[in-house]
Amino acid sequence: MAYLKNAYNYYKNQSYKNKEFVVVCRSDDLASVEFMKTTERNDSSVKTLVIGRDQEITLGELRNLSIDESKGEYICIWDDDDTYHPNRLTQCLSEIQKLGVPAVALSNVIMHDVGNERSYISPYRVWEATLFCEKHFLKQHGIAYPSLNRGEDTPLLDALGDNVALIFHPHLYIYKIHSFNTCPTEHFAKLIHRAIPLMPHESGWIHTLSSNPREDATDLKILHEVDFSLAHKKPYKQLVSELAIEV
Repeated sequence: MAYLKNAYNYYKNQSYKNKEFVVVCRSDDLASVEFMKTTERNDSSVKTLVIGRDQEITLGELRNLSIDESKGEYICIWDDDDTYHPNRLTQCLSEIQKLGVPAVALSNVIMHDVGNERSYISPYRVWEATLFCEKHFLKQHGIAYPSLNRGEDTPLLDALGDNVALIFHPHLYIYKIHSFNTCPTEHFAKLIHRAIPLMPHESGWIHTLSSNPREDATDLKILHEVDFSLAHKKPYKQLVSELAIEV
């Protein structure tokens, strides 16, 4: 429940206002259904879809269902356990319009190891969970998430191919490493080995920002003070294509 509230709070605090929050819940997850139905009554931009507890459906299929139910021109992946800058939607929309492409994704994110309270600038790669894409393009080309519970993001990004432009705004996304990630521990070890450690005071900021669901986003502005300059230098600015991540 804390993660769901976390996701909604970061959605609610986005600077872009013409948005929609689509959530698919299982009927036996009573706490989530109750929270979402209450939220839906108080926020007309929220849409809740409840599926039967016995309905066999994968995470990839759930993503497709939420896309089908959405009404907007663009879709944006919104994982419930990560931290989002309030300008995430605004910045991604601006970039997609400026570049004239159907999709963008972040080339780097802030990685935060919750257990060790350490933060990093991630390796340079396509971060699947940061996808911002034209819904019509997906439908027109028959691109959808595969029926998988892990690693469902990577095949969709592969299908998009060169239609995804990488953009450098790591402050928009704090990816949290914790015991509930679906990705194996050894995979994170590879990511961190290729990442750039942030200064201790910067890690402290990020740990504080990402520790709890936030009711407002004003303090997230401090992320602009993080020094990301090293990520532009070789060998860090090198695409790490083998690190397809399952989140």
